[in-house]
Amino acid sequence: MKQFIFILLFLCLNIGFAQTFPTPEAQAFLRSETTNNYVPETTVAEAYRPKTDQVFKINYIEIPANKLNISDSGLGSENLRKQLLFEKNGEKYFRFFIHPDSEKLYQPLITKYGIAGFYWASATSSTRSVLAWNPENSNDMLFLKLSLAQYQDGLGRVIPDWEVRRSVGISTTVAKTAASNWRKHGAEIISEFIGASVKKNEGLGFFVDEKQGEIFEHGLIARDPDFLTQNKNEHVQPLFSLFTRTGKKAPMIIELWKKSGEANFYKFIDQFLFKSFIEMNSYLFFHQGVVPEIHGQNVLVRLNKAKNKIMGYYHRDVGSMKIDLRLRYIHGLGIDDLRTPNAAFDFKFARSTEVYQSVFLDYLNDWLFKWGYFNNINDFVPGFDPEKTKSRLLEMLLNHVREKFPLKSKYEYKTVEGHMNSFYKENPPLNWKPIDIDTSLEKVSEFINTQKDKSQFMNLPESWIPHIRFTEKNFLFTEYGLLKLENDSKLNIYFYATKDFNEFKVTKAKIENFKIVRKKSAIKKIGFYSGTFDPPHKGHLELLERAMRELQLDLMYVLPNINPEHKPGATNNDDRLKMTKLAFADDPRIIVADPKQMSVVRDFGMGGYVQYITETFSEGTVFQIMGDDSYVRLKEFGDIQRPKNLVIAVSARDDHFELLESSMNGARVVSLGADLSGRSSTKIRKTILSGQVPADLDQKVFEYVQKNRLYQRVQCVLLF
Repeated sequence: MKQFIFILLFLCLNIGFAQTFPTPEAQAFLRSETTNNYVPETTVAEAYRPKTDQVFKINYIEIPANKLNISDSGLGSENLRKQLLFEKNGEKYFRFFIHPDSEKLYQPLITKYGIAGFYWASATSSTRSVLAWNPENSNDMLFLKLSLAQYQDGLGRVIPDWEVRRSVGISTTVAKTAASNWRKHGAEIISEFIGASVKKNEGLGFFVDEKQGEIFEHGLIARDPDFLTQNKNEHVQPLFSLFTRTGKKAPMIIELWKKSGEANFYKFIDQFLFKSFIEMNSYLFFHQGVVPEIHGQNVLVRLNKAKNKIMGYYHRDVGSMKIDLRLRYIHGLGIDDLRTPNAAFDFKFARSTEVYQSVFLDYLNDWLFKWGYFNNINDFVPGFDPEKTKSRLLEMLLNHVREKFPLKSKYEYKTVEGHMNSFYKENPPLNWKPIDIDTSLEKVSEFINTQKDKSQFMNLPESWIPHIRFTEKNFLFTEYGLLKLENDSKLNIYFYATKDFNEFKVTKAKIENFKIVRKKSAIKKIGFYSGTFDPPHKGHLELLERAMRELQLDLMYVLPNINPEHKPGATNNDDRLKMTKLAFADDPRIIVADPKQMSVVRDFGMGGYVQYITETFSEGTVFQIMGDDSYVRLKEFGDIQRPKNLVIAVSARDDHFELLESSMNGARVVSLGADLSGRSSTKIRKTILSGQVPADLDQKVFEYVQKNRLYQRVQCVLLF
């Protein structure tokens, strides 16, 4: 009888726990979170997995703040913050929550400080993320991401210290943009306002995976739960919950489709989901430089059922996001909160333009429709084909950037990256300028060597390289951090911390002295360009100016081809030489047909000339500028070893040309982008032949052409 009463009491208590949710909104949100069709392989105990109305205790210990690594954004309401960071006996303490399936890992801390209390909690779609509330005051609610000393899908789930810093750092950075701007665009980030990790000297190691090994500094991250109550008349739920089903009941997306009155499901998806998702989230990518990791659990929707409309999106899991540092810089947005002693390790820098297209296609098409949810839709939309959504989605992505970021050229790119890169070239931001050296090379070299031992380095986009003036050993100290240009044309950042800038910077007197030394032993950057120039036109000049600007060249040699074999019937050498000198006469940095160099070309060909100029400037770097057609011909002689101080810089005629390699038989290969103007000497000759004046020809060159009757039709007069 006693045993029966005990069981009855236990069941009653558990039923009571299940009903003790802090708010109806929180309960509805948690129920939608547990509808995920994906079931991971996990060692997490059944009692702590995402299940409808399943509630459990999470204990907390109170640890002196100076005994933890704490990252604090200063964000969050007073009520929210005091639940985690508070004063006791004149000392600051942090309330450190421990997942019940991780208590074995944290037992030394539990023994040391003792359990101080508990919160009720319920797992969200991610097992280690829980919504928690104070049993004594349901207004005290926290959204926590806790270290879970278990494995899921083969990976350990403790939260490393770098993830704590990344989460809080990015949250702090984006919070400095007015909240009204985010609301206006409908794409928001759930702030991760504070986090803490145990210090390494506690010895609490947990083996995560082969790549990261044993993590000693791990902890928790607190998210702001205000999103649950700040949107009246709207339901906040994970996006995947629109596509899940229980039993025979249709997924919510089918109900919303039928309610819309749209007969075609594809058109409904275009307008209801794709259009709003693209428009709202492009603000993150292209205006804020925030690249969210959009996968299963990370996107929430604000759904107004009365209007049958998605009102906005929330992105969570800031720790998996990346930052487009260059984009924030050129938009004048803050990056100070991303400067940590190990920022190269803490933050994943990325290029929004490079990943925008793939992120949307992967999530909206591949994840929602192919991975786990295809059959859910196929049962109610016979013959539904995810590939149809993929092609429609790509077209919508391209149309969006064409509308929001119009190009001056009429060329339509087939990729978002191509379009956006062209947009930034046509509209260069004023504050994106080359970065100069700012410290002693010895300090830079010394520091980079120590960072290599820690493997704390990362790649930055190749497109940064032309904007940076490198000096000896390819090291550079900038406000971005310590940079190094590697042999494979990758730009690596090794360091990023404000507090250490003073240590590395030198006095003005030393800087001036360093500049003098550098000037005396300056490593020249020399370019050369060989062409038929029949005739030379403004496109040639723009290419050379772009090369000099982006590659920071000191001097450019221009070499008109002598009797070009690949262009029989070319205008005679003397005329082409004179026109070329007229075309480039206004730039003193461009030297046309240097006599000694031309004699080398005449006697030994271009192969001999390359050897000659790289030996002449053996202490410097020599850049061979060429078009993609010339590069393709050059690759045919790929077995020829090229000088190590030679760099081949390729300019494409359109975005269909893809530069696949970063080196060619000892020489580096870099891209100068695409020239989409469509200019060519052939078109100019045809224009002159038709009796018109070509717009792309310098006036002095055109006068020479007219005077010497070049490119004009030969008239034969019948004499007999």
